[in-house]
Amino acid sequence: MGCAAQGCTDCRDSSGSRFCRNHTCEFFLTVERCTQPKPPEDSACRNHMRCPQMPCNKAKTQDANGKRAKFCSDHECSVSTCPELRSVYQPNQYRPYCRNHACRIATCHERASAPHFYCQEHKCTAVNCGQQALNPLGLCRDHNKCTRQGCNNQRDRNQILCSDHLRCETLGCIRQKSAGSSHCQNHTCRIRSCANSSGDGFQYCGAHRCEADNCGECRTIAGTRFCINHSCEKSGCREPRGNPGHYCAARKKMPFVSKWPGS
Repeated sequence: MGCAAQGCTDCRDSSGSRFCRNHTCEFFLTVERCTQPKPPEDSACRNHMRCPQMPCNKAKTQDANGKRAKFCSDHECSVSTCPELRSVYQPNQYRPYCRNHACRIATCHERASAPHFYCQEHKCTAVNCGQQALNPLGLCRDHNKCTRQGCNNQRDRNQILCSDHLRCETLGCIRQKSAGSSHCQNHTCRIRSCANSSGDGFQYCGAHRCEADNCGECRTIAGTRFCINHSCEKSGCREPRGNPGHYCAARKKMPFVSKWPGS
């Protein structure tokens, strides 16, 4: 039998269509069983040329052979080889990419960094990790763990340690550690190269603090035990001066020669 399209004398298509191959809509071969004729230069009838996304009336995109895509250019994924629908981020508003190619952050319009699910901005910056970045350092939960060995806590904001390991190690103190020290500013020894705790109420640690009772002053020089006010004035002596006096008990009978004229 002849094609039912007006003016066409070709034979009907063997698929059972009322039209010839050139006039049979490609949707006749689907569950829709479309019975409308198509133009010979197209793959679909007028109804199936239109983008199916309501209320869109634009034509579906078409390749050089006349084959129609699933959607129009406004609704088709921006990846050139992908025919799928763009993902929705608000009613009737679409992102440039389909769900398979869009960053998994719902408000992001960037393409996922294949083979991962997030774009460069939102994926973890650790090598070969594609998980979502959760902090300003760009790390996921697994890579944002405290760097102290054996600790699984999450790092504190913009830090490489968790809040537990950033806290001053002086018992009872909750202040944050000073850089390079295990203690806060109030509890770090004032000797620049020392990171020991000064303890409560003192400025120097036990290794740099005068050993005299209730004295918190710094020892005079390395190897001495007392500050300038409590050290025996005999050169090289590590013993405390007597009270009163300028020398230790062993040297208290030595004549006093002042180091400061006029004293």
